[in-house]
Amino acid sequence: MGKITHADIGTQLTKTEWEANTTHLDSQDNTLEVSRSATLVVAASDASVKSKAGADYVCDNTADNVEIQAAIDLNTNGLIQLSEGTFNLSGNLSIGSPTGRGTVRGQGDGTILNVSAPDKRIDIYPQGRLQNLYIEVGNDASYTGNLIIVRGVNESAQDLENFHKKTKILDNLYLRNRGAFGGRAIWLLAAGTVAGVRNFIGLNTFGPLQIMNFNYGVYLTADTAVAEPGKAFVNGNIFESIIAHGVGYSVFLDKENNCAVHGNIFKSIGIQSGNSVKGIYCEGGGNQFQNVFIWDWTAPNAVEFTATANRNRIYGYLTPNVTDAGTKNIIKDNVGYITENSGTATITAGQTSVAVTHGLAATPTRVILTPTTDTAGRRYWVSAKGATTFTITIDSTYTSDITFDWRAQIGEG
Repeated sequence: MGKITHADIGTQLTKTEWEANTTHLDSQDNTLEVSRSATLVVAASDASVKSKAGADYVCDNTADNVEIQAAIDLNTNGLIQLSEGTFNLSGNLSIGSPTGRGTVRGQGDGTILNVSAPDKRIDIYPQGRLQNLYIEVGNDASYTGNLIIVRGVNESAQDLENFHKKTKILDNLYLRNRGAFGGRAIWLLAAGTVAGVRNFIGLNTFGPLQIMNFNYGVYLTADTAVAEPGKAFVNGNIFESIIAHGVGYSVFLDKENNCAVHGNIFKSIGIQSGNSVKGIYCEGGGNQFQNVFIWDWTAPNAVEFTATANRNRIYGYLTPNVTDAGTKNIIKDNVGYITENSGTATITAGQTSVAVTHGLAATPTRVILTPTTDTAGRRYWVSAKGATTFTITIDSTYTSDITFDWRAQIGEG
C-alpha cells in the first residue's frame, strides 16, 4: 500500500511546489510521477479554499468565461468540472466540436453561471455537453439573446458518426431570467448553409430542465440562412422532464426556413402560465408530447397545432384551450379536453331524429352509430355535427323506439 504525505498549504500548488512539499510513494517506496486525469477543474472566485487548492484554473469573478473556455480548449475530450460558487460570464462559451467531445459539469444548484451581458450565450457543438448547474441572466441587464444554442452537424463521415451517437446534451439545468421577460432559453438550431449538404440535430436526449421567465423555452428550428429545402433537420430528439414557469412559448417547433422538425419526443412537461402565450406551439409533423400538465392558464391557447402540423400526438393532462388546424394530429387521454366519448341515444316512436350531447371539447370529426334495436329497414345517419351536439336521423317514423350506441371522437386517433 502506498502512502502520501503533504504540506498543510491552503493555496493552489504548481507542479514544482507539489513535488517539493509532497512525497508520493508506492508500496515499494518508489516515487510516483505527478500526472493528471482526463478532468480539469475550474474554481469560482467564491469557492472554498479546498476547491481552489485542487483546481487547474481559479476565476476572479471578472470574465470567468475566459478561464472556463481555456479549460475546454485544453481538454477537448474530457470533463471540465466546475466548483461550487458563482461564475461571471461576460462573453460566449463554446463546448464541443465536430471531432472532439467535451462535458462541462457543475455541482448542481451550488454552481451558478451568471451571464452578465444581455446577448451572450453558450454554444453546444456536436458531442458537447452541459450538465448539473444553474444559469441565470438579467441580473445586470435585460436579456435579449439566445442563452444556449445546440448546433447541428453537417453530412460528412465524421459528423454522421457523431450524429448517430445518442448523447445527453443538456442534463439537470435550471435556467432563469431574473430581469425583464425576454430571450430564448434553449435553441436547437440546424444550419444547413452549405449548398447541397444536409445539417442534422438528432438522436440526442435532454433533461431534466427548469426554465423561468424567457420569451421562448425550448425552440426547435433552422437558421434563417438555409436556402435549400430539405437540407436542415431537427428530429429524433428526446426531451424528458421540462418545467416551464412564466415562459412565453414553453415548447416551440418551427418548420420555417425549409427545416424539417419531425419525430421529436417530449415526456413529462409541466407548464404554468405567467407570461405565457402558448404552452406548446407546433408546426412540424410526427412529434409526440406525453404526460403534459398545464395549469393556471390564462392565455387563449395552451396548445396549438398549425395548418402545417401533421400526425403529431399529444397525451396527458391539458386545459381546454387547444387549437388544431393541422391534419391527422391525435389528441387524446386528456382531462379538460375530451376528444373521445360514447353513449346511447333513442329516437322515440313517431319521431325522425334526436339531438345528442356529445360532451367533446369541439365538433367531432367522426361519429359511429350501432343500432341496438330493430330499425325495421329505416335508413339512419348523422345529419348534423356541432360544437356540443350531433343529430341522428331516420328516413321515416316508426311505431317503436329505435336505440343506438354511439361513439364520437375529435381527430383521427
